Amino acid sequence: MSPSPVQSTPPNKRIIFEKRYHDGGGYRVYGPKMVEVEGGFSPGADVNWFYFCKAQDAMVPLLPGYAPVLDGEDEAI
Repeated sequence: MSPSPVQSTPPNKRIIFEKRYHDGGGYRVYGPKMVEVEGGFSPGADVNWFYFCKAQDAMVPLLPGYAPVLDGEDEAI
């Protein structure tokens, strides 16, 4: 019996989020989840948020009406 593989992302940081600036650049952060935001999520006019979708094996735009919950935050950003 072989040992189970080691999970590279800690269990409380399961989603990879990426903030991309329209003028170039961006950064990746990890968070435990994304949440539905009443009234919608407005990330700012100069950025777009993405998350890693395992089914598509790619970074995809954050779902409309949802916001990321980042490491160390109890609420959506």
